[in-house]
Amino acid sequence: MRKYILVFLIFTLFLIAGCMKASVILKIERNGSGEIGFKLAMNEGIYNMTKEQGDPFEEWRKDLKKEGYKVKDYKEEGFVGIEAVKKTKDVVKEFDKFRKAGEKNLFRDLKLEKDSNLLFAKYSLKGNVDLTSLSLGDLGESEEAKKLEELALSQVKVNLVVKLPQKPRSHNATSVSKDGKELTWDFTPGKKSEVKMNATILNLPLIYTSLGAILVIFLILILAIYKLIRKLKKPKTAE
Repeated sequence: MRKYILVFLIFTLFLIAGCMKASVILKIERNGSGEIGFKLAMNEGIYNMTKEQGDPFEEWRKDLKKEGYKVKDYKEEGFVGIEAVKKTKDVVKEFDKFRKAGEKNLFRDLKLEKDSNLLFAKYSLKGNVDLTSLSLGDLGESEEAKKLEELALSQVKVNLVVKLPQKPRSHNATSVSKDGKELTWDFTPGKKSEVKMNATILNLPLIYTSLGAILVIFLILILAIYKLIRKLKKPKTAE
């Protein structure tokens, strides 16, 4: 009897907690601006069952809009939910604000730091993403219980995506895009994962602005010298 109760319990938890996807997207631009984004989705079948009692994402919509995020519906590969994006002039400051929002924030221990000069900006992303709170709890020590728990938790997908203007110097991402500029960390429910990334980004907008200013000053000097030479060569009129 206990065996069937255990199977039913796991199956119920699988429906409630499983078949979920959550992504945090961090985009860093050369000038220090960027975007913070989220994708929160659940299995479309489960969503259709739960929405009869109200949209499970409605509170998220309201809270994110209050924080300045643009929120829209998200649907992909049998999952439905919401996608939210917020543009910011200071991506480090905004990410710090995000990670400190709520004591149970899974990304609370993850820090983004920046050290910059006129030519370069060095970004460091480091810390742990703690998903131990997503464990289904103590369901027994039997091999069957462990396999069923792993099956349920394997349906919960949580990841972090970092988009950079150029390749980082080092990282421990799970996967990387072909151009090397987009890093993805996949996290396992019930476990704590370390995140490390170091990138040195050339501040091209500032360099272009500085070169433009130097060129303008150079042209002004050339024009001033030219006028001075013409004035000196101009013959004096007889008195």
